[in-house]
Amino acid sequence: MIYKEKQFILKDGTKVILKSPSVEEAKDILAFMVEVAGQSDFLLNSSEDFMNKTIEDEEKWIKGKNEGDSCIITVYKDGKIIANSDIEFMKHKKTIHRSSVGISVHKEYWNKGIGTIIFEELINVAKNHPNTEQIELGVISINERAKHLYKKFGFIETGIIPNSLKLKDGTYLDEILMTKFLEK
Repeated sequence: MIYKEKQFILKDGTKVILKSPSVEEAKDILAFMVEVAGQSDFLLNSSEDFMNKTIEDEEKWIKGKNEGDSCIITVYKDGKIIANSDIEFMKHKKTIHRSSVGISVHKEYWNKGIGTIIFEELINVAKNHPNTEQIELGVISINERAKHLYKKFGFIETGIIPNSLKLKDGTYLDEILMTKFLEK
């Protein structure tokens, strides 16, 4: 599904545009993800994971989201990607009421309100999607900033995956599963 372009103002007065990326932006999205994955240990994928993807893989991913039921919301400042998110709606009969979200923000733009704007929009997309009753996500246990954001939007902790991530230095990090139940 295509997310229609909207303009927002961040806490610091910066103007940003939220919209679904086009297939032609696959190279830029991929470069953004390589960079952002290297800025934090809190994403489930590493820079190397994204380096192993081809532009064609990314084009296929964008096309699938834009033409399908799910949605990508990318944030641009002066034409440059500064954040990326997506919501995936489950399709099977027994899980059709569920959706899952992911978000990544460039480190330079942390604590400027981008996460809040994105989550407001992702929740609105979910509320307007037929059958969706809950949104799910995973967050690394030591990512206090993200946990605070998710709790602000009514997500509650619903489980834990011990040792979900193994960092290059051998350190393990747990993943907390969180769910928001939608009121329709």
